[in-house]
Amino acid sequence: MNKLFKLVRHLTMSLFAMATLIGTTANAERLLTENFEYELGNLYSQGGWLKYGTQAAGPVQVTNNALTYPDYQDKAVGKAVHLTQVASGEDLMRAVSETAISSGKVYLSALVKVNAVADDQYFLAFIQPTSAGIVDKKTPPENTRLIASKGSVDGKFVFKISRNSATLFESTEEFELGKTYLVVMSYEFKEGTKNDVVQLWVNPAVASTEPKPNAAINSATHTGADMKSFQAIELRQGSSATKVGPEVIVDAIRVGTAWTDLFDVASTEPTMTVTPTVVYDGSAVAIGSSTTFATYAVEYANLENPIDVYLTGANRNQFEVSAETIPAGSGKATITLTYKPQAIGKHTARINFESTVSTLNTGFAATGIAWDPENPPMIVAHSEGLTPFTCKAGEQQKQTITVTTSDLPDYGKAAVKGLSNGAFIISTATLLKNGNTQINITFKPLVPGDYEEVIEFSGIKATTETIRITGTATENGTTEDREGDRLPLDDSKP
Repeated sequence: MNKLFKLVRHLTMSLFAMATLIGTTANAERLLTENFEYELGNLYSQGGWLKYGTQAAGPVQVTNNALTYPDYQDKAVGKAVHLTQVASGEDLMRAVSETAISSGKVYLSALVKVNAVADDQYFLAFIQPTSAGIVDKKTPPENTRLIASKGSVDGKFVFKISRNSATLFESTEEFELGKTYLVVMSYEFKEGTKNDVVQLWVNPAVASTEPKPNAAINSATHTGADMKSFQAIELRQGSSATKVGPEVIVDAIRVGTAWTDLFDVASTEPTMTVTPTVVYDGSAVAIGSSTTFATYAVEYANLENPIDVYLTGANRNQFEVSAETIPAGSGKATITLTYKPQAIGKHTARINFESTVSTLNTGFAATGIAWDPENPPMIVAHSEGLTPFTCKAGEQQKQTITVTTSDLPDYGKAAVKGLSNGAFIISTATLLKNGNTQINITFKPLVPGDYEEVIEFSGIKATTETIRITGTATENGTTEDREGDRLPLDDSKP
């Protein structure tokens, strides 16, 4: 690809990424998935379900009547609960979060089969916590009630919602008794008072986009107070000794803070992940041969255009990719990067995976070492001119040697082995790949004595060279040698 083409494509992808970021928001997470996978019998005390109040008649039962609905729960999972038409029956509640929610929007979805109805009695509700939270056998405020009421003819009923007991009901069309429906209700916290929004959907499309509701409370005509916060859901059986609720099977309850939290819908968002597995161990490779450097497992989805795979870097011509494009759409692919050196040296490159969604693009560095078996690397240390080192302790002596190198794949190394406890040091630890390296060897003893040291010269695929040196340190301030005899003066006789 030429530079102009790459620049144009980079600008295009950047603009596309900006548009994508502006047009999308991050999803929250599902707060509750309740499939009632408990022992048959009383639901109370199983799975965190607590009593709402102290009513004990007609305990809510876990039954083997799990419900199904296309694309929501295709196969029966777990069990269900049975709410009966009992006067002042047992009511249960369950917290869905550790802390109360007081902003944004809360959604609840469930599969519901209404078998019998009375007038305007609710069976599902949202719960506002008290200062003590959600406590067994207490009665925190209810809100956002889902009601089943008689229809215009036998065998029919309607769903209704209310914001609280003082709020007018909003109704849906009529539905059939004994049939399973997917219902969704939501509560949205708004700035101000008595203006929070409650919505209800019946059999909405199981999709990532929130559709228009079947019923909604969103005007000031509903004068009931708003919910201050939300923390739990309630299963309700009647409201008094004379007002019984509907007989209902409830299953597959889900609670979240976004519409998409309720449904296991495959995302249409473009994705691409690349997982490298490096095979190359860093050892030198003979020029003219090849070895696998790494493989890259690519998983991608919802890409409108192919993924380009290409190499950049100063030595990209020393590497090769197994494919230059990955088809658009969704799938998996494996790309192999092969190191095929044609020259001695250390080679670097970068493999790039580029889509039209710039935020997904990624790349990985690659470094290889190559040598020529026909011209093997050589190191020669010219130490012929070295003489034993000697100096006073605390002083120093310096001598210089030359190290000749040829055909090294990378820089060579010089190292003092440490036999002299630091009495010898060298001026550089690096050898040229090709040429002569001047190295100063300094003898710096701190205490008198005899010293011995080994200096090692090494390089990739080269035979290691060593030289052995010695040094003697004399006492600091030792009397200097003089010519003739020393004649001491006798100062006892002036």
